Amino acid sequence: MTKNKTLVLGICGPVGVGKTLLIQRIQAMLSERYSLATLSDGIFTVKDLNYVPPLI
Repeated sequence: MTKNKTLVLGICGPVGVGKTLLIQRIQAMLSERYSLATLSDGIFTVKDLNYVPPLI
């Protein structure tokens, strides 16, 4: 992937299957190399909200 391309990765699933952890791990692996943004739809708990990286 080059700097001129955009990758959109959709992650979905029921509560408690590890979506937030997966996003955290992906971010940790790729944040040094790429600019990242996390978009979320349907955060229902404050606990999840605290784990999702903020948008700048």
